Amino acid sequence: MSEYNEKPAYLITNCVVKDAAGMTRYSEAVRPLLEKFGGRMISLERNVTVLEGSVSPSLAIVKFPSIEQARAFYDDPEYAPIKQMRINATEGSTILAEGL
Repeated sequence: MSEYNEKPAYLITNCVVKDAAGMTRYSEAVRPLLEKFGGRMISLERNVTVLEGSVSPSLAIVKFPSIEQARAFYDDPEYAPIKQMRINATEGSTILAEGL
């Protein structure tokens, strides 16, 4: 598939940060791996304004060139211990959504 036909994908984490120092370590560790898979942080908010429904106070959105690259990042064995850092430091959810 040509890069012009691929749809972007978004990895979205919505959470409550329980360990700020742990999240700082996670952020530093994850950046090189994000870049390796073409991921780019497009939103990192700690003060989310909820317009409807309920959302945790911390929201991160990472854009990848394709859903395949996002899955490759998430499933990469190198990410497993880094992901565990995030899981240990937060409570919340992570979703993967294909863009238009």
